[in-house]
Amino acid sequence: MESCHGSACAKKYLADLQCADDIVWVGSAGSRFCHLTAFISSTSSKFLTSRLYAEKLTTRGLCAVAQCESLRYKLIGGLAVRRACYGVLRFIMESQAVGCEVIVSGKLRGQRAKSMKFVDGLMIHSGNPVNDYIQKAVRHHKKISFINNAKVDHCQMCSTDAKDLAGVCD
Repeated sequence: MESCHGSACAKKYLADLQCADDIVWVGSAGSRFCHLTAFISSTSSKFLTSRLYAEKLTTRGLCAVAQCESLRYKLIGGLAVRRACYGVLRFIMESQAVGCEVIVSGKLRGQRAKSMKFVDGLMIHSGNPVNDYIQKAVRHHKKISFINNAKVDHCQMCSTDAKDLAGVCD
């Protein structure tokens, strides 16, 4: 959206930021939030004003980024890969997702790299509805001798009736 006043044109951007842990972004008594606002204002033009709004996620299970971070911290903490992935998969499916896919790759055990894939429910992989209904997130966990990658995809649709999804997923 552009608004022109005289010869100066300014573009308005709306960026949506959602976080599962609002204390990290807001800080104690909103101090971190004020610092973020000041930083964004200083990096943008001096004629533009910046306003930030924070909103806590209502359903953390339907946010792929939050679940990927959760999986990453479980793996850093030393939890077994299979147990961590099934925990994330179960949490996503209990949050009324239609389908979910969790992939962890890298050196899971020993020296050989492999990938483990965990799938539950109904997922679509092709066509334009993928852009509308699938949320994807990838996080990397770097150690001294190797890198593990965690990828979480989940499908959320307006209708969870299997008859309604049959036409979309064919």
